[in-house]
Parts: sequence; structure tokens; C-alpha cells
Amino acid sequence: MNQALRVGWLGAGVMGAPMARNVRAAGHQVTIWNRTAAKAEPLAEHGLRVAGSAAEAAEGCDLLVTMLADVDAVVASLNGGPDGGAVLDRLGFDAVWVQMSTVGVEGCSRLATLARDHDVDFVDAPVSGTLQAGAGRRRPASSPCWRPGRQLFEPDVPPCWTLWARAPPGSTPWAPPAVSSWC
Repeated sequence: MNQALRVGWLGAGVMGAPMARNVRAAGHQVTIWNRTAAKAEPLAEHGLRVAGSAAEAAEGCDLLVTMLADVDAVVASLNGGPDGGAVLDRLGFDAVWVQMSTVGVEGCSRLATLARDHDVDFVDAPVSGTLQAGAGRRRPASSPCWRPGRQLFEPDVPPCWTLWARAPPGSTPWAPPAVSSWC
């Protein structure tokens, strides 16, 4: 990546905190928020800006990452209500939401629909790994945006493998067109 991204990060837990530090260490501007503020505050020592609200973390960002406990925590963090839209409406122009929480198929469909309703590109990239993987710089498997025809990322290393799949017309928006894994 040639330019620093403005990254809004929601979730400073066991996996989220070290992952956000790695993104900052890679040269990106990271503003982080956590439901329990005390978990996010130590990240300021690593150059992350600590936000007082999820909306503040998301304000004008190029990339929003959610790394929270479950789908209800994601929706509550996005708005504190059932529609989850207030934070998504604060993102920068052409921003991408990378949803890394493990939310299951139904949860992913719910979040992808929320993203579509707010015209935000959505990447379902649930983390699969351990604290050691999060603290290291191993890349988890990830799936590109559900919106066809838009290339969102140019990884700095090629994937070891890519599995291509197409969602049938009329299927739920969470079905990814491809899944790549970096070694």
C-alpha cells in the first residue's frame, strides 16, 4: 500500500488490540474505540488515537474495522440501536467496512444488509486464529467485498491460494466472490 489509510477500529479486546497495533505499525493512522475505555487507553502509547465514541473513531475514515464479541455487540457499537446506521454514516467517501468479528452466517447477512442499506462496501473477514496470530503479523483468511466489480485491496504479498465462488442471483449479500489466504 502506497499511502497511509485513516482506520477507525472498534474493539480493543484480546485479538483486536494487537491487530490494531500492527496496523498502526504498518504506517496507517488508527483511531480506536472500545466499549470499555480502559482497554483502549494503553494503545495510545503505540501511536493509536483513542476515541471517546464509536462514531468519533469512524469519522472520515477510509477503513472501518469491527472486532467485537458478536453481531449484537457490532450493531450496538454502530448505533446503540437496532439499525446500526449512525456510525456507518460518518465514514469517509468510498470507505470500506471490514467486519472481523465472528458472527456466523445469519449475523454476517444482517451486517452486510446494514452496509448495503448505508451504501458502504462490506468485507466479511472473521478472524480465525489465536492471540499469538493476532499479535504477530500473520494474515487471516479474508473475503473481498460483496459489491461486484470493485477491487478493494492490493495486498503487499500475493495470496498462497484463492478460492473463487459466485453467489447465485438473489442470494444473500454476504456470499463472497473469493476467499484468499496469506501464508
